[in-house]
Formats: sequence, structure tokens, C-alpha cells
Amino acid sequence: MNGGLKKRGGESGCNNGTTEHHHVSKNVLNGKPTTVVLRKIEKDLDNEVKYEFCGPVGVSFIMLGSVFFMYYFYACLSFNEGRLYSLPEFNEVLPLLKEHASPTLESVIVYLGFVLFQALLAVTMPGPTIQGLPVISLGGKRLDYLCNGLAS
Repeated sequence: MNGGLKKRGGESGCNNGTTEHHHVSKNVLNGKPTTVVLRKIEKDLDNEVKYEFCGPVGVSFIMLGSVFFMYYFYACLSFNEGRLYSLPEFNEVLPLLKEHASPTLESVIVYLGFVLFQALLAVTMPGPTIQGLPVISLGGKRLDYLCNGLAS
């Protein structure tokens, strides 16, 4: 094995016939200097953009749709004894949702306090710092990650 670093393609014999080196980066792994050799194909793969969930449009739909469905099911359970509303009927429920399901100042303060508390814990709590895998787009640089979730 090569000390924890995996070569993409080369070990299995499927390097597409290319041995062209694109970049060499010096790093430290387990206290020992290592060299990450980046081939042109790896650089091309790193620059390739692949969208999941149909890209930004799909992600926007998921974000907005999930909020809509949350309010829709809340209205069905709270105001219609669990029966589903048709879309025209749902428009009649909107004033009830504004009255009963709108965020209050107190709920916003509690939520923002929770988020700020989590940010404070992320910065101040102790934990081991772990180096991640080499990032090809950064020339094989390994980023440091503070793993302090257990202490938080």
C-alpha cells in the first residue's frame, strides 16, 4: 500500500493508457513526506461539473417545495382533521396559516440563538484535527478538519 493514499485508476490497471503527469505536490502523511502525482485525466475530472437533483433548478424546487408541503400537511392536520385539501380549498386556508403558523419574534430569537450557539461550539470546543484527502484542484493539498462534534 502507499501509506493511505489511493491512486485513481493506476492500481486497477485502468489508466486509459495515459501516464502524462500534470502536477506534483509535496504533502505530509502520518509524519512522512509524500508526493501526489496528478495526471491530466484527474485534473480534467476535477474540472468537470456534474449536477445532482437537476442542478440549481431542481435544488430550488426541493427547497421551496419542502416548505410548501410542510405547511400543506400542517393545514390538513390542524384545520381539516387530516383530510387532504384540493388546491382551490387550500387558498381558503392561507389566512389561518398566517395566523397560526407564522414565525413569531420569540421563535426567530430562539432559532438564531441556537445557530449562534452552534457556531460558538464549532469554534471553541476541543477535538482532533484531521487531514482530509488530497484535493486535486488545489494541487494535491490536504485540508485540515477540526473534528469536535462529540465534544459539542
